[in-house]
Amino acid sequence: MAEISPTAPSTDHVFRTVDSGNRKEIEDLVMNPNVSLGLVDPVDGITLVYDLLTKSPTETNSFSRSWTPV
Repeated sequence: MAEISPTAPSTDHVFRTVDSGNRKEIEDLVMNPNVSLGLVDPVDGITLVYDLLTKSPTETNSFSRSWTPV
């Protein structure tokens, strides 16, 4: 498990990681108890949970894995 920072990362860091981080970086960020899913991006006003739920695999490399539906 990733080491948890005693302080919350900056809003800018959180949204940059979601936009361009890999899957593990995003998972570590979301699992950090100091990061709120209700965090609001000051640039466009959307929440972290909305950003996470509406990302498509082509918008970010974080979910770009090949898989075959069963």
